[in-house]
Amino acid sequence: MPPLALPVWRPKSVSREIEGRIDKALALKLRVVNKLSYEEIGRQFGVSAQAVHQALRKFTGILDELPICSVYEDSKAEMLSAVEMRLLGLLLDPDKLKEASLNNVAYTFQQVFNANQLKRGQATANVNHNVIIDDGHRLSDEITRLEAELSRLQNDYESR
Repeated sequence: MPPLALPVWRPKSVSREIEGRIDKALALKLRVVNKLSYEEIGRQFGVSAQAVHQALRKFTGILDELPICSVYEDSKAEMLSAVEMRLLGLLLDPDKLKEASLNNVAYTFQQVFNANQLKRGQATANVNHNVIIDDGHRLSDEITRLEAELSRLQNDYESR
């Protein structure tokens, strides 16, 4: 007869019932935006810090990177300019062009350039302003026509 095996003690994981009491979207917002600790968030939901941590476990890697993200956001335009400059250097370096097609480098440059333009609040495409102005005039004329029609219909209705 084999000897009795004693159960091995393992720490309890947070039950689904407890984890279900946590609004994950709100908990994540409290952690990221309000910068609350797991303990503080747990108090709001009436659960332990461990329960909050487990509920947000999928986001743990992202949460650890938040300080770097804010630095990146503050200097994004400058960083994109630096990448743009390096890519421009690749476009001009014959040795590097052997490793990647010109199309690939040009495409990458265009994507970084567009991202940089957007970050700086500048246009990413040429817009024909004459077409926009013509459309505006056409719409203004249509509004005037519809207002006249509405006025005529109101007068017809009131004269009955």
